[in-house]
Amino acid sequence: MVKIKPGRSALVYFSIFLWDLLVSSLIFKGHVIYSGDQDFIIYPHMSLNYLEWGTVYPYTNYPYGFQPSLSPGSWVVWLTVPFELFGAYGEQVFTLTLMLAGSIFTYKLNRIYFSNLASLLGAFIYSSTWYIFSSSSISSSIFLNDEFVYFTLPLLTYLVVYYTRCRTQFSKFFLLFSLISFISLSASGDIFPFIWLYLVILLTYFLRNIWKVSLTVASVTLGQLYWLKIAVAPTIETFSKITNVSYYTYLGIQSYVPFTLTVRTLGAVGYTAYPLYILLLSLIVPILLGLTIIKVRNKNKNDIMFFFLIWLIGVGFLSSETTPFKPLVEYGVSHFGLFAPLRDSPLFLSPVLSLPFTYLVSSFFDNLLTVRKGIIVVLLTFIIIGLVLPYPVLMAYNQGRITIPQQFIETVEYLNNQKGQFTVLLLPFPVCGWYGTSWYYGNNIFIYFLSHPLLAGGTYSSGEFKNLTVKLNCLIYFLDRQKNVTSAVEELEDLLLLFNVKYIVIECDAETRGFITMDYIPPYNYTESLNVLQHLGLVKLVENYSPFLIYKVKMDTSYVYETNASSSVINLNENLSKILVPVNFKIKGNEVLVCGVNSKHLLLTFAYSPYWTVKGKVGNNSFGFIEFNTIKEKNIIIVNSLSKQLTLSYVYAVAYLIVVVLLYLLKDFLARIVSLIGIARNEVFTRIFFLIKKFKKVKT
Repeated sequence: MVKIKPGRSALVYFSIFLWDLLVSSLIFKGHVIYSGDQDFIIYPHMSLNYLEWGTVYPYTNYPYGFQPSLSPGSWVVWLTVPFELFGAYGEQVFTLTLMLAGSIFTYKLNRIYFSNLASLLGAFIYSSTWYIFSSSSISSSIFLNDEFVYFTLPLLTYLVVYYTRCRTQFSKFFLLFSLISFISLSASGDIFPFIWLYLVILLTYFLRNIWKVSLTVASVTLGQLYWLKIAVAPTIETFSKITNVSYYTYLGIQSYVPFTLTVRTLGAVGYTAYPLYILLLSLIVPILLGLTIIKVRNKNKNDIMFFFLIWLIGVGFLSSETTPFKPLVEYGVSHFGLFAPLRDSPLFLSPVLSLPFTYLVSSFFDNLLTVRKGIIVVLLTFIIIGLVLPYPVLMAYNQGRITIPQQFIETVEYLNNQKGQFTVLLLPFPVCGWYGTSWYYGNNIFIYFLSHPLLAGGTYSSGEFKNLTVKLNCLIYFLDRQKNVTSAVEELEDLLLLFNVKYIVIECDAETRGFITMDYIPPYNYTESLNVLQHLGLVKLVENYSPFLIYKVKMDTSYVYETNASSSVINLNENLSKILVPVNFKIKGNEVLVCGVNSKHLLLTFAYSPYWTVKGKVGNNSFGFIEFNTIKEKNIIIVNSLSKQLTLSYVYAVAYLIVVVLLYLLKDFLARIVSLIGIARNEVFTRIFFLIKKFKKVKT
């Protein structure tokens, strides 16, 4: 590796910073990005409660109705919290920070092999081609796992290459690689298999020592068991139940990513979405990569071929419908939940593909710079690959860039200031999982800001209660069309009681956007129905932050009820308010504390799950809710038994980190012990040999 002077190094890093600042500014344009399935947001006023989803989310502001679940690895989301200090620019600063780290280590990786200019231009391309394989994804939504892994892979790759090519201490490499991979893979989520496999291949090729490879791979794998053991099995089981859906999703997405596009680094929007000049200019990419392989004649040839094969195989899997990998991928996706991520291959494979691509382009630049006037061709090629090709991806598809209205913040603040434990019902209901309004579309954004559970309909927001929530929605929306309004209102009261709804919010700017179908619009029907309910004394309009209307439900409700009903507690054909008596309770960690019970049965109106127990006993499934026999006990403690697993997983993770650090700190001592053992062993063998020789002489 060529070492550069400190002054020049500072100038290089400052250049990288300015470039990344430009790229991030083009991406965000001063806005927050939020849409689609995006699972995080960085913005003032957001509720930190949503960060608990990854631990145990039976009772947070996660959409009400989901069963308790665990995902210990999601602690990585907490790393976004400090960036709230930057206000509406928090997401951009967070992305810029990761981007800068990724670009710098891309430069340092390239610098091991190539000239300063070739390495610098490669680092520029790495940040500007972020998400280029998945095209519109960057402008629509940001997935934390993809973003985190994309910009930490250069560091992990650099550590491996630097250790083998620059001959550093294995102990130092082992420590740093274990710690960085612990963070990166913890954030990887469902792209873990691809990243893990990439690292195994990388280690095997460069280390070429079975013991060192085995030790490093074992460390990387053991460091992830704290969340893999708990989270992977349920996820695979879920995807195994929907293999048909995964297969048809795979076919749909593959129609947008033929090999003839992805081999040119053009991703998931299809031919018709690209301007003609992009389609023509992108033809230089396979030519460029081909020349890189043909022309290379130096000591780096094997490494260049290695990264070329990684890139080519990756593109083959990304566009498997039009490559020889089709039978393997189709069979896997349609039969095994483990292969489910391959249904959306552009999103999940892009982090693995971009770094080898950048490396190969840097190699091409390095070769050209040795030719007279080659710098002109290099700069022209850089402009095409680093600016022209990714420009439509960075600039188009503005749907994901949003401006959060002040009325939304006022609505959230009002609801969060209300004391007590209750559910917020948001109307209108979407038919599919995403929500559509005049200013955003995607998973309902309220869940990131409310400090109370949200009932918002749709596939993702109804949990186990979809049938009941749809019925609740229809009762309100079509109230004026009911033949028997009195009967409909009684049913409505029962559902509001069961879901512990204290506030109803109508978002009057809800609308159909693109493929987001909002069947229950216009919202005018809801306001008319709620006016009727207000006249009946069931609700009251308490705030109007247009377009957000807030109604308070004038009912005595709870998440816990007691009853003496001898049969099934839940029967929507009778007036539940007559048989269910609200009980006061407290949420304390993983426990629901209930005091003053005077009945035979206790009903917890969370989604039924065997993980909710009383004295180790699982409750009965009562119409999707949880019923416990109290046996006339006055004080009841309902425990979420998953919490013990969560605690154990974190204990394991901390223990792993401590062991890795201790091994590094004690490396000299351990090396001395091993040396002494070796000396002692040699001394023993020497003495044994001497005694044998002496014995033979005596015998003779």
